[in-house]
Amino acid sequence: MSGSELKRILEDIVREKGGKIWVARRIGRRISYLNGLKAGEEMFESSKILHDDGEYVIFAEGIAEDEWVKKKITEFMNLLKNGR
Repeated sequence: MSGSELKRILEDIVREKGGKIWVARRIGRRISYLNGLKAGEEMFESSKILHDDGEYVIFAEGIAEDEWVKKKITEFMNLLKNGR
């Protein structure tokens, strides 16, 4: 897994849609944010969950979920979990 490739996907989403996006990992009942896996500027809005598979959670502010965003998140998750 390449951290720069993961970061690039998040930056692509923010560049296209605006807002902020970041990634966390569940550790038991806690959620720990993954250092470096975020893009965009704080918008001081309520965050929403774009993806939650029980292990990883992707949060966003100001990003509307559409088919393009879903495709990019799927690409991100495949790279994160499988290295491809």
